[in-house]
This record gives sequence, C-alpha cells and structure tokens, in this order.
Amino acid sequence: ASSLNWGSSYVVNDFYKRFVKKDASELNQNFDKYLLKILVHGIAHLLGYDHITDKQFEKMQQFEAKLLSIINKPCKAFPRIVIN
Repeated sequence: ASSLNWGSSYVVNDFYKRFVKKDASELNQNFDKYLLKILVHGIAHLLGYDHITDKQFEKMQQFEAKLLSIINKPCKAFPRIVIN
C-alpha cells in the first residue's frame, strides 16, 4: 500500500503552479533557485524555525543559508544537481 496522499499531492502541485512559478517570474528569479529557496524555507518551518521576531528571522536565515550550502555542495553520485 502506498503512503502517498493524493490530496496533498494535488495541493502541492496547485501551489507550485499558482504561486511559486508566478512569484519567481514576478521577482525575476530563476525558477529552480527560487523553488529551492521556498522548499528550504518550508523545511525550516517544519523543523520549528519561525520569523516573527528579528531574532527568530536571523536564526532562520542562518539555518536556511547553511542548508542551502550543504545542498549546493557537489555530490559524486549526482554531480549535475548543484544549483548555484
């Protein structure tokens, strides 16, 4: 049995189509880079980070920068996945 929730899949796909693609375009950002930033931001929230106060915002930005630097390190198994 699959644990995939098709409703969640649809919501994520709808979110992607409506917001991320549009926002990247409006902000004149590379879609892949912008999507990665959005995913990292979401991961930070899932791990308990927030940005209500300036102190929280700074900690969250530091975590996101660290995670992005880890993601962007070349990997022998997947050398073409690096997004600068």
